[in-house]
Amino acid sequence: MAVQPGFIGAMTAPGNGSARSIGSARAEELSHQLTVTTDMLRRHRPTFLGVDKLRRHIGHVGMALFYLMASGALGVFAWALQHVVYHPPPPPGQMYAVVFVRDPAAHVSLSADIYPNQPWSDSLTVTVGHVSPGQAGWLLVIECPGGVPQSSAVHFYSEAGPPTQSAPTLATIDMGTANPKHTIMFGCFPAPKSALSTFAYSPSLANVSVAALQLDDGMVGAPRLPMLYAQQSNPGGAVSRLIQVFPNVTCPSATPTPVPTPSSSAKTSASPSAAATPQPSGGSTVPAPQASSSPPSSSARQVTTPANPGCLNLAPADAKFIKYEIPNSEPTTETLHNVDYKDYQLSMYPNGDTPAEQNGEESIIWKAPSAQDPNFYATSATSQLNGQKDLFISGVLWGIVGGAAVACVDHLYEAYRERRGKLPSRKIPL
Repeated sequence: MAVQPGFIGAMTAPGNGSARSIGSARAEELSHQLTVTTDMLRRHRPTFLGVDKLRRHIGHVGMALFYLMASGALGVFAWALQHVVYHPPPPPGQMYAVVFVRDPAAHVSLSADIYPNQPWSDSLTVTVGHVSPGQAGWLLVIECPGGVPQSSAVHFYSEAGPPTQSAPTLATIDMGTANPKHTIMFGCFPAPKSALSTFAYSPSLANVSVAALQLDDGMVGAPRLPMLYAQQSNPGGAVSRLIQVFPNVTCPSATPTPVPTPSSSAKTSASPSAAATPQPSGGSTVPAPQASSSPPSSSARQVTTPANPGCLNLAPADAKFIKYEIPNSEPTTETLHNVDYKDYQLSMYPNGDTPAEQNGEESIIWKAPSAQDPNFYATSATSQLNGQKDLFISGVLWGIVGGAAVACVDHLYEAYRERRGKLPSRKIPL
């Protein structure tokens, strides 16, 4: 590219030389000031939390241990924060309440009152009517979450089908004969003894445990209703154990018994010389067919005996049991009191009525003509926000832990280098 003559003349003009001199002097002055500032920073550089001063006292090995302990402590704290978010405490579980009566024609109504912030106040009200005088008596069975009631309980067996026997659970019971209306506490959650008492879960709307009324764990999905056998001497007396038996359960001793048909009987009379063969039941004999004759046609009938506590070997042979049944009429009502919708997202099925209460909060009421098991879920928006904050803090802490681990390795390497530099050099003999 050709250079213009005017440009070359401007560079070689006398006035431009003085300008270059002034610019060079200014650049040298700025460079000197930058060098002085850099030296001052090196001599007086600030140390973060006195790390350099600490290193001069404890050395690289001590610094490595310091970073190791710091990373371990921060790692535990970060893990705890994220563990609470990813593994929240489980809800208290499901409560079950069933009323059995001696007279299935009795009219029974069951009403439950649930308090989210005071689960120790949850209660049941049983109303019994239209009972025959000779069949008075009812029995209420309550199963708590986890099968661990707080009050006195009895062993409760639920036999849904052969051939295995279920393990017993613990159930709270209440009973009556003449009293038409009775109220009992669920007793699944203990009342706090002081303001500092803690629970296995936080009493709140998000952890509420609604009750399944006129249902228990064994009845869910069962095609038919069971019978309940209570080991007691008389209605209203002390109960030693409860055995719930479904209609499809039979006694284990039931065996098939062949029933001969008319054709087989005719062949038997025509062949008197046939040998009789004993059957497994030992109660009858049938002729053995001749080799040249066709086998007799017979139909086998399964003789079944409905199961009872005696044949199931769940109680002593001399134990006395009273049988109870599910009543034909069993309307149920469940009320969830003091529902505060603030900061909660609710989901329920079926949808209940939501009348206002005297304290300004609302309640949710489920009504059914028979058994019911309402589903209710509440999610706290505040808990979700706090969980997101904890996850963010946990992520920051894990980053600090990674930096501390790198610093620990670096100081260990520096300590190794210092040790190698202090070792005397070995001379190799020639």
